[in-house]
Amino acid sequence: MLRPEKRLILELMEREGVSQAELARRLGQPRSRVNARLTENSGRSMLVSELVRFADALGYELQITATRR
Repeated sequence: MLRPEKRLILELMEREGVSQAELARRLGQPRSRVNARLTENSGRSMLVSELVRFADALGYELQITATRR
């Protein structure tokens, strides 16, 4: 199952019509690294700082909120 943060980035990419190759170019990273971070079997969650960079490269500002249970 795909982790929620990776699903979010993939949804934003689809919404903006941005390929992994284009996202990699915007991030200044090899496409293979971007692909590895977004695949289901990469094994680890994305760091918040990494998620912020990916969202920014897609033209989005990441906002995190906390609410009392």
